Amino acid sequence: MADAVSGWADWRYRRILPLATRSRAFGRAAAVMVARAELRRDPARAGVAARRISRSLGVGLDGALRIFRDALASEAREEFDAAWFMAHEARLAQAFEQAGARLDPGPAILVTLHFGSPVLGFVHLARQPGAGLAIVARPLDDSNPMPAAKQEWARRKVAWTERVSGRRFLSTDPASVALARSHLLDGGRLYTPVDVPGDVGARRSRVGLFGQAAHVSGGIEVLARLTGTPLQPVVAFAQGNGFRFWYGRRIDPGATDAPLAAAFLELETILRERPGDWWMWPYLDLEPAGGEGTGSRPEPR
Repeated sequence: MADAVSGWADWRYRRILPLATRSRAFGRAAAVMVARAELRRDPARAGVAARRISRSLGVGLDGALRIFRDALASEAREEFDAAWFMAHEARLAQAFEQAGARLDPGPAILVTLHFGSPVLGFVHLARQPGAGLAIVARPLDDSNPMPAAKQEWARRKVAWTERVSGRRFLSTDPASVALARSHLLDGGRLYTPVDVPGDVGARRSRVGLFGQAAHVSGGIEVLARLTGTPLQPVVAFAQGNGFRFWYGRRIDPGATDAPLAAAFLELETILRERPGDWWMWPYLDLEPAGGEGTGSRPEPR
């Protein structure tokens, strides 16, 4: 089984992905091909995702499978788009010209999802004048296992993101959290996905999603409370040849007992509008979901 996973990862990341540097149109087509292959390769994961999508959105299992296939294609397209823009950096600003990017005054924690185009969205926002935007993400280490080919790609992508944004990734260890706290208190901004399963981090928070409950990593909620920094829900996604941003209502951590849960209520709006752009359907356990867990998974990058 491990050999099969490694073999597919070699094809996906060492043979197919490099071809995306030639054409974004190729990347869009290849993302659909990759999604179909992923659907066939792991029917158990597809079944978990389809049941959760069906229960959450009130659609039949066939429709739910199509949504999950779209989610697999969305994740693959993000990789192919990243590969293309890594080879054509000068074209990124043009692709985001009509994206509706904004950074409101003052410190903020921009809370996002594994959805659409999170890394390219960060890069564009981080390059805005005076952005002071740093990214917090799960580290690429033994706690985040990946096939070797995917790990190589992820490290190249992180290195490129750090170079073009001018910001090193902050991890989730205590030293990085202390740096993130100081950054906010100095007037900076953070950008981080909040749909990380609760068993990944040292703290977890209970949030509502689609009328169900989920446990997510809760470190950002603690950081928001300690610094009094508002949470700003935001996602970026591909639209045609360009990108768009969606923004939710800004959450004041002092105005609610559960700021992260309030942020998820905002994020649910875009999840309902574009469920095929969310990559975490099989991995973020939505209760009641007894017996459906698929175990730990490398965080997408």
